[in-house]
Amino acid sequence: MDFSAFSNDNFDVKTWVNDVFSGPEATGADSKENYSSQLVMKLQLFIQEVNNSLKETSQQVLQNLPRVVRDAESIKHAVEHLQSEMKAVKGDVERVERNTAQSMQMLLSIDRLKSRMQIASKALQEADNWTTLSVDVDEVFQTGDFLAIAAKLQGMQQSLKILVDIPDYKDRCQHLEHLKNRLETLLSPNLIAAINNNVVDSAQMYVGIFKDIERLDEVRKYYHKCHKVYLLQKWKDSVESDVDSTLVNCLSLYYDMLLSHWHTQMKWCSQVFPDLSIFELLCSLLTDTLESMEPAVATCIGRALKQQENRLAFLIEIKQVVERFSRSLSLAIKMHNPSHHQAKYIKLLTSAIQSPLITYVKKYAAYEEKRLISLLDTVPLQSEDQSDAIRLLSDSVVKVFVFLDEANNNCLQFTNGFGYRSLSRALTTFFGRYIDKVKSCIVLWKESLKFADVSNHLANDWTFLQHALHVIQIAGDIVLKTESLDQTLGNSCVESLNRLRYAKKDEEIIDSVIHSMENICFDNNDAIAVTNVVGEISDERGGSLLQDVQQMQTKLCETVCKIAFDVFFVEIKKQLTILPNMKTWNLENPVGVFTADLPTFSLVPQEYITQIGQYLMTVPQHIEPFILQDNPAVRTALRLGKLPYFKQNENRIQSDHVADYFLGCIASATCETYIETIFKISQVTPYASRQLAADIDYLCNVLDDLGLQPLNNLLSLSVLLKASGDDYPRLADGKPPHLVSAVRGLRNLVLVEK
Repeated sequence: MDFSAFSNDNFDVKTWVNDVFSGPEATGADSKENYSSQLVMKLQLFIQEVNNSLKETSQQVLQNLPRVVRDAESIKHAVEHLQSEMKAVKGDVERVERNTAQSMQMLLSIDRLKSRMQIASKALQEADNWTTLSVDVDEVFQTGDFLAIAAKLQGMQQSLKILVDIPDYKDRCQHLEHLKNRLETLLSPNLIAAINNNVVDSAQMYVGIFKDIERLDEVRKYYHKCHKVYLLQKWKDSVESDVDSTLVNCLSLYYDMLLSHWHTQMKWCSQVFPDLSIFELLCSLLTDTLESMEPAVATCIGRALKQQENRLAFLIEIKQVVERFSRSLSLAIKMHNPSHHQAKYIKLLTSAIQSPLITYVKKYAAYEEKRLISLLDTVPLQSEDQSDAIRLLSDSVVKVFVFLDEANNNCLQFTNGFGYRSLSRALTTFFGRYIDKVKSCIVLWKESLKFADVSNHLANDWTFLQHALHVIQIAGDIVLKTESLDQTLGNSCVESLNRLRYAKKDEEIIDSVIHSMENICFDNNDAIAVTNVVGEISDERGGSLLQDVQQMQTKLCETVCKIAFDVFFVEIKKQLTILPNMKTWNLENPVGVFTADLPTFSLVPQEYITQIGQYLMTVPQHIEPFILQDNPAVRTALRLGKLPYFKQNENRIQSDHVADYFLGCIASATCETYIETIFKISQVTPYASRQLAADIDYLCNVLDDLGLQPLNNLLSLSVLLKASGDDYPRLADGKPPHLVSAVRGLRNLVLVEK
């Protein structure tokens, strides 16, 4: 049996009994009584065992209690004895302090006196040493032993530090400096030779001597001057000797040499100048060298630029060379983990690297604009053959946007994305030039159709209609490609901003300065400008880098739609031109039959209106090739340009109803022009009035077959032309007053007032 439950602090008798009797052993009536008897017996045995254990433990405690008491008494006596001993020691310490206080004061005074005597003795020794060294130094100079001379000067230097308060201290300082100058004059040729030849052992010896005489800064100057002269001569030789070599190649080789020189001298200087900041030494050397190059890099670029046909491509090559050097140098700088106070040296070096290109990068937009315009002049746009003219116009769109994609790449490569604002201005100028050329070509094409000659039957040559639709498609294609270009420019501008890393925390200063070496020719002001552009692009109102271009293209679409519409409408206009002068309007009864009571449908439409009807029925066939598949270019041009006689509520531009929109505008123009032309007729006879109504009804039927709704004014005109003199007032009720009056005058009706 498990008796561990009895030791639990939360033991409950009822719970324990219920748990015990819920086991499989307690099942059944007989088994429960037997099980309970066995359980009681086990508990009694357990109680007896516990009692025996308690009895044995109690006896052991009673037997060990006297010994515990004796041990406690012993510990108490020991503590009392220790306490008395500590009091005795404390008394002895206090007695010694009282008896020796005066003696300690005397010892301290003696020690101070000893120190003063030692200082005075050392000063006397140094004074004597200065005198001795001053006498011996001239003899040592005559021997030419650099180390001995340096030792003498170092001794005099140490003596002079002790003799600060003597009256002739300044004179002695001047004398020592004169001696140091003599030693430097003797050492400098050898030091320069060691530096120029990269001799480590000799250089270490001479640097040690200069360090001993406290002239380590002079060593820095000698090193700087020697290597500056060497590097400048290398540049001059490279420019003068490699006459046939390009500036890009020459500059690339020189920058490679500078980078190799950095790594070589970093290793050499670490052995020779352990007490100097090698990083600052080499940064200053490269900075001064780059700023003192003769001829200057900017001057060389300017000369070479005059000989280049593609100046921007040449400048991009130069920039890539400079940027590659900056990137490699920045990696070399990171290897040495420069500290925060050394950031200024990196900034100066960065400025020296950037300076030759700054002027040219700031003029990027001008170079890009000149490049684009020169390329545009090479694109053929005009041809005497009308089909070739349209084809050239279509091909020019592809070529122009290839040029513009190159401009985007140029902006990224030459300005690292900082020049998009200025690029947008250049693109605006370029688009203005290109759109003007496109307009001129379209106008010339229109003039070649000889619209003024109404006898020229364009309907016999349907290619003109195809060309007109093609022109609309070209305009729409320009708009769509411009929108895509604008999106690309915006994305590139945002990506450029994301690449910028201008430090905002102290721990980021070094990384940001080093990174600026890779962002050639740009500073925080340029970053702010890019940020503003990105803000405009991300504006909820939909900012754009080519906003002015979009306005130009809207006007282009308006012009194109107007010209295309004129091409489509010229045949209708030609037929309507002859309407006012037709002899039919003066006929009373052309066939000698009384026709006043015959219905209108018995009259045959005249040839002019049937020609118009046949033309309208064939127009969808020529629009169909452009709308068999979704043509976003045509739809975009129509949306921006809007055909003449466009009505917002009646003619809607939808992706699958471009033909309906086009036909709707032509139908509206036909109806309105037809009405205007009818009112140019001086007067019509009753028969002519019914004939004119029959012509109008025919046109309305044609429009109905095309799924178009004639104008209400045209329907009203038909009603008024067919109305008899008696019914005219009743039928004219509700019609437009000007229409009613015009028809009454046309028919020469005299209404009798009732």
